[in-house]
Amino acid sequence: MTAPKFIVTYDESTASLLTAQGFRPLPDTSSRYVFIVESGKKIDFDEVDVSKIKYTNTLNI
Repeated sequence: MTAPKFIVTYDESTASLLTAQGFRPLPDTSSRYVFIVESGKKIDFDEVDVSKIKYTNTLNI
């Protein structure tokens, strides 16, 4: 299975936590926040609610 390339969330506070953990957001004009999954980066699940994120390999425009 291929590792996911992106993390998507629609929650602003979750997006802020991911940014604080070093994930880079991609520009998006909708109400979603998209982050690149970089090799070696790990999410601190003590801070981030997994129910508010989605992993994906594709982005829909």
